[in-house]
Amino acid sequence: MKRLYKVKLGEKFYDVEVEEITPPEQKRTYSGVYKSFDLSPITLKKKTGMASGQTSSSSTQVDENTLTSPMSGSIISIEVKLGDKVKEGDLLLKLEAMKMETSINAPKDGEVKEINCKMGQSVSAGDPLLKLE
Repeated sequence: MKRLYKVKLGEKFYDVEVEEITPPEQKRTYSGVYKSFDLSPITLKKKTGMASGQTSSSSTQVDENTLTSPMSGSIISIEVKLGDKVKEGDLLLKLEAMKMETSINAPKDGEVKEINCKMGQSVSAGDPLLKLE
């Protein structure tokens, strides 16, 4: 059995004739939706009434200058030291979760006052990572 289909590639349409060679009892139908994702680094933004990166479901209470982990994962690199001066958007550390790296960037200008994590450490969502003042 032959079927005629119209296929659009770019801005052009093509007539395509397809011949079925599989017996009907062995046919399988496949369909799928493919989405595109933006994998650019994440920049933490301060939320009103809570610390940057802290979700409302987190029970950890920290001050507004403390950056918390946005998700559970492992610290794979710390790019700053105590006393370093950073600008908004500077890379502070990298977190790995489910084999994906997430860059944690400075939400504001400041100085690194505390580092509450170390390389290789596992952290949970809401755990304090470092303090900027």
